[in-house]
Amino acid sequence: MDEKQAAMLATWMHSGPLMTEATPPAAASASASAGAKPATDGTLTYQVRHDHRIGGCDGRLIVEMDRVSFESITNVNHSRQWGLKDIKELKRSNPYGIEVVPFSGETYNLGIQGRGMSNDEYKALVDRITAARLKN
Repeated sequence: MDEKQAAMLATWMHSGPLMTEATPPAAASASASAGAKPATDGTLTYQVRHDHRIGGCDGRLIVEMDRVSFESITNVNHSRQWGLKDIKELKRSNPYGIEVVPFSGETYNLGIQGRGMSNDEYKALVDRITAARLKN
């Protein structure tokens, strides 16, 4: 494992469920399995599966204010980050499936586990992508 992979793994390990003094551990683990976890800065995190031709890898889809990231926990070489303006198209066939089509690079099909991505969350993400393109 090289330094970049080690740093990514360390970041992954420290980005677990958010807990406050008012959130008991049982409630935090229940909300972690429910789907997206909102953070105070507007970041959403989803547990996802990225399927390959043979097999797949599990990880997190992280939607931040300025980027979308897939962080694989089982194959760090499949982790990707896209700036919002770098996303050509975002497709959602249902609340449990999202496709990220960048202007350059490979298309990523991700299966969302848990409660899925709500219509409001999807619309907000599409609006952010559109706004990022208009800034240029």
